Amino acid sequence: MSVIGVATAVTTTAAAWAPITSASPASDTNDNAQNQRAGEAADGTYESCAAYFGLGKYDGSLDIVEFDVADTDASSEDGVAHAVPSDTQVVLVLTNEAGDTLECTPVEVTETMWNDAMEGLDLNMLGISPEHPLPSWPGPGHYLYPSVNFEPYIGGSELERADDFGYVTAVGFKVTAIPDGHTLVSPTEVHPLDVHYPGAGEGSTTVEDPLLTKHLTTNVGAAAAAAFSAALVSCGPDGDGSPDFGNANLIAAIRALEVYRDYSPEDVEYLDCGDVAQLNGEVSFQLDLTDTVNYVEHIWLSLPPTPTTTPATTTPATTTPATTAPPTTTPPTAPPTTTPPTTAPPSTTVPPTTTPPLTSTSTTAPPVVAPQSVAAEPVRATPAYTG
Repeated sequence: MSVIGVATAVTTTAAAWAPITSASPASDTNDNAQNQRAGEAADGTYESCAAYFGLGKYDGSLDIVEFDVADTDASSEDGVAHAVPSDTQVVLVLTNEAGDTLECTPVEVTETMWNDAMEGLDLNMLGISPEHPLPSWPGPGHYLYPSVNFEPYIGGSELERADDFGYVTAVGFKVTAIPDGHTLVSPTEVHPLDVHYPGAGEGSTTVEDPLLTKHLTTNVGAAAAAAFSAALVSCGPDGDGSPDFGNANLIAAIRALEVYRDYSPEDVEYLDCGDVAQLNGEVSFQLDLTDTVNYVEHIWLSLPPTPTTTPATTTPATTTPATTAPPTTTPPTAPPTTTPPTTAPPSTTVPPTTTPPLTSTSTTAPPVVAPQSVAAEPVRATPAYTG
């Protein structure tokens, strides 16, 4: 396992609240069998967060988170199911009012821990509807972190002292070790964790919860959600205490929230700010508890792709068996055809035909001599005139 950065378990100088227990070692195996011990930072060992807070409203936390670890894409997927804490390590980073930080390894929530905490809540929150019970244990792989709105306090005693860490005002996490050969893609810095229970988990509060507003918007409509928000303002410390219960949208919102309570809906004429604040506080608490059960933070890793060394495709030399063509026997060349010279037959000179003279009383015409057939002679080039 590769350690990321140089971590410090506690960055304050306080000693009264120093860690009292050690983190349990993680498995020594991962995809390449080279893990370090759980919580082992470059300069020491992180301590378990169990030393500072526990599960329960009065123990500092009702918030849990699941860490999903995965390679970023198929090209870097190594076929190994990465997880906290088997081959990836995280620590919680708690911040106090002075900006000091304390780092510890998160505690995994067991089924027994969860059921005990829910049983205590059920006893304190009478009137939970069977149709909307408190959430069941979500299974392994969920880790506890402080609920900032409960104002968890870390100190050496119940008295606030100068050397106490004090109130936790912010919580985040950071990744401290990853599987060998991987690169951490995100988060590379301290990443804040979600804050729930804006009304501090009180049974009655006029603090508006974004989750409740979203719930009303989705299930009843934006107008109903806006009417309920206006009623909270009216019933708040700076309000006039007179919400408009004649507003049909407000009544629709109230009826949608009453299904979470195991009692008959209040008649409209008897509704007051106490009903608005109680519904807001109790239903908001249940919605936040359900939300944290489903809360997941993603840790992305990357594994450099294995160089695709395409083996030189050695095309086996196709040894074409030497096809010894049979010797081409050229048939004997026929003797050249000797064309006998064409000898023109000798020209036969036709002897001149002598026509005997005609006897006539007229003037005697000269004798007609028939042209002689003379053998053709070759044409000779006429020499150029040079005169």
